Amino acid sequence: MKTLDWSIWLWGIIWLQRRYKDRGYKMFHKLLFILAHQIGDRYFYPTYKKVMQNQWQSYEELKEEQEKQLSVMIDFAYKNVPYYHKLLDDLKLSPDDIKKVEDLEKLPILTKDIIKQNWEDFKPVNLNKMRYYEAATGGSTGTPLKYRLYKFDRFLGGALLYRGWGYGGYALGDKMVFLAGTSLDVGTKPYIIKIMHEISRNLKKLSAFDMGERELQEYVNTINSFKPKFIRGYASSIYFFSKWIEENNLEIHQPLAVFTTAEKLYPNMREKIGDVFNCDVYDGYGLGDGGVTAWECPEHSG
Repeated sequence: MKTLDWSIWLWGIIWLQRRYKDRGYKMFHKLLFILAHQIGDRYFYPTYKKVMQNQWQSYEELKEEQEKQLSVMIDFAYKNVPYYHKLLDDLKLSPDDIKKVEDLEKLPILTKDIIKQNWEDFKPVNLNKMRYYEAATGGSTGTPLKYRLYKFDRFLGGALLYRGWGYGGYALGDKMVFLAGTSLDVGTKPYIIKIMHEISRNLKKLSAFDMGERELQEYVNTINSFKPKFIRGYASSIYFFSKWIEENNLEIHQPLAVFTTAEKLYPNMREKIGDVFNCDVYDGYGLGDGGVTAWECPEHSG
């Protein structure tokens, strides 16, 4: 969009927010949240509903669906991705030889070095017809890795993320505060897009890289005035913030839950965060380049 288009869209959102502030507030933000995602990909909400339903399927049903998708993926890779076409030929395998998860053991482990050395051969021959984007990993396990991701997979990853938050009581459009960095999309957007993004998703983003005394006091003020239902961010950043609040004997709004990610959450960190915010703490694992997510449920035993 051009700057003028963004401005019209932004002021339209602000007008709707003010008009319906006292009428159906929760429903308004849910619809706005869904609309913002649907503009990016019209399959978002149907995908979200599907993953909300399939979490109740049996292991056998999920495995059957998984293997159907595996067959589709292997067939696509062989027909469209030069690296995998050559790999299967060299191993004297065909797509029909890989039908079950266990069959993946027939393939060698894929490493970052292999991807870097064969970057062009990982490009599908029909890439120009696909909706995708390029990004890079955060480098938490080594050097950052550049990758391409199909846009549908990005929204699938988002749907799984929101399902994971749901274990802590989250519903689409609920107020949330992020305390994180670029890997969670904090501090990466131009100002006007940042404001539009925050309003349409009913959230505030606070930088985990700016945590001096003045910034921390501003974060407390933001949370107390915005009154988020949830807080999400880097485990160490939320832990540091929690200790600072306690040491300064400050009052802080109590969310329904805190979601930690990106780093290991140790028991003492969980306890401190839970005590300061007086709520349950849910740890999660995810990665932007593959849509993999794992979330704690209220039992916290997984």
